Amino acid sequence: MQKIIHPVLWVLGIALLFSCSKLGNIEIEDGQQTWALPLLSADLGMEDILENFEDQSFFDTTESGLILLRYEGNLLTRTSQDIFESIETSLNNLPIFVDSTDFQIPFTTPDGMAIDYLELKTGTIQWGFFNEHDDALSVTIRFPELYDENGEFYEIQTAAFAGSPLPTTGLIELAGKYLDADEAGNVNVQYEAIRASTGEPDTLSNFILIINDLTFTYAEGNFENQRHEGILDTIEIDFFENWKGGEVLFSEPRINVTVDNSFGVPTRSEVEIFNVFPFDGETIALEGPPITDGIDFDYPSLEEVGQTKITEFTFDKTNSNIGEIIGSNPIAVEYLIDAITNAGSNTGVRGFISDNSSYSVNVNVELPMYGTAKDFVSVDSFDLDLDIGEDIQEAELKLHYENGLGLELKMNLLFLDAQGDELGRLFPEESYIIPSASVDENGEITDVSIGDSYIPINGDQIELLDESDQCLLELYFSTSDEGSTPVKVYVDQNIKLDLGIKVIR
Repeated sequence: MQKIIHPVLWVLGIALLFSCSKLGNIEIEDGQQTWALPLLSADLGMEDILENFEDQSFFDTTESGLILLRYEGNLLTRTSQDIFESIETSLNNLPIFVDSTDFQIPFTTPDGMAIDYLELKTGTIQWGFFNEHDDALSVTIRFPELYDENGEFYEIQTAAFAGSPLPTTGLIELAGKYLDADEAGNVNVQYEAIRASTGEPDTLSNFILIINDLTFTYAEGNFENQRHEGILDTIEIDFFENWKGGEVLFSEPRINVTVDNSFGVPTRSEVEIFNVFPFDGETIALEGPPITDGIDFDYPSLEEVGQTKITEFTFDKTNSNIGEIIGSNPIAVEYLIDAITNAGSNTGVRGFISDNSSYSVNVNVELPMYGTAKDFVSVDSFDLDLDIGEDIQEAELKLHYENGLGLELKMNLLFLDAQGDELGRLFPEESYIIPSASVDENGEITDVSIGDSYIPINGDQIELLDESDQCLLELYFSTSDEGSTPVKVYVDQNIKLDLGIKVIR
């Protein structure tokens, strides 16, 4: 799970955390009427804030310094072993009945794949036949498309005795050999059976071939409709972990799909599941032409064996409904993406796979910190251990701010007892304490907001300070014009805070 606290909330949470904890260090000497003490002086930039996160991999910046939140999915990798297994299974242990002297074996699979060239790693061909004639036979068996390491096609010379009740059998070792099909994509088995007594040709009975333990290191052909199943994955977006209310809209959310492929086969994505889970619990499907039509992965050609091709595709507002479904309060993305080879069934496309080939699919969600916020609420609590003393007539907090962020803040400070029950509030509700910096129509900061806020603490509130065991901080933030103005948050933006207290006895 990836945990991220909004940078602005982190700034103010740290600021007020320090202020709450330092209130316990106030000392008031007898005989003095007024004390003014600094509690906090902070100049926090976005770069300083990011250094305090445990894991920086979730944060990035664009070339212009715009903060980017990135959530990575699990890397899905498929190797040649995964692909070969399905092909090898379909070719192994199939009895082939040779019923003519020039027999053709289509090197295809039931699902439409046609292989015309194989470099073999292991395997055998068992062969056997009967001689039902009353004359001995001299037999020559040829495999004109099966070549040894010297480039010579394979040929067997054997004899079959007359009327033998046992078959004539043999075994061909395939390791190190290669198959190169004819122009029609067939592997041929040819034989000549010559009568020993007359020299006339004859035929064999029950001539059978069985391929066992066939594996290969390289193959070429038309790899049509081979489905490589993906794995269901969930990307959790913990941006809203402390979310209690309000709304945040990201103006330019993106989902990026990156495919690294060294298989020389045209391949297309087939999306089984691609859902977004907003905070309200509703499940919404990602939609758009790339989902319906699929994404074609780039692949190396026959002249580029050993190379890796990279395909990068982005779901954004121009090609999907991502702006609607992930722009507002997303908490997770769930997806399952399969891959289909030669999905268009183009028989004219020849490709290759080798034992070093693989492909990997990586999905990530990017949320550039550019958007709007309206009354976004975060709540954090801090322990409070104060000992102000008695006979306090007045107290006042002074907050000086220089806000370089395009967010206006209002806050409320609640005091709780040891059981967590609310005793009272320090700040008036719905009152803005720190106004936003000025923002133009492009979301850029044009002027820093500078000012002072004075927060009086009356006698009842002073008593609350002394009685409370916890301080509960409620933070509300909005972009300008009641949350309607999109704002960009950059790594070099900062906020300066100076907080002090004046106490009168």
